[in-house]
Amino acid sequence: MRALSRWWSRRQSQPSPQHPSSQASAGRSLGRQQRGRASEALAAAFLRNRGYDIEAANVRFRFGELDLVAVHQYTLCIIEVRSHAVSHLGPAAGSILSRKRHHLIQAAQAYLQARRIPWDGPVRFDVVAIDYDAAGRPAIQLIANAFTADES
Repeated sequence: MRALSRWWSRRQSQPSPQHPSSQASAGRSLGRQQRGRASEALAAAFLRNRGYDIEAANVRFRFGELDLVAVHQYTLCIIEVRSHAVSHLGPAAGSILSRKRHHLIQAAQAYLQARRIPWDGPVRFDVVAIDYDAAGRPAIQLIANAFTADES
């Protein structure tokens, strides 16, 4: 019990993580999940500035999670956010393999079935790739229509 108390005291005395919208440190000092959440918030703001209307975020299904769902120019966009903190892993945009695409397609189908208002318009899969440099500055790339449901 005493060890737990010391751990809690140390934890309380440490500075709290920066707000997710903080772009300067999101890439290098945050943990993987925190960086993911910060990247999704950054991507949502980036998309809103480009005319996307964010409809949902972090929608979970048995097959996986949809990071963002938005409407852009009368098209329902299923958006996967990928981020890499270091470049030796390769660019974030190249990290969506066929298995991940298959899970995204299944989750998108489940989302469309569960949606309260049926959607009969076009649907596309976009990717927002965020690569952080060594200083933690993000480089954001939007890949509209990154893949199709036929590619699973």
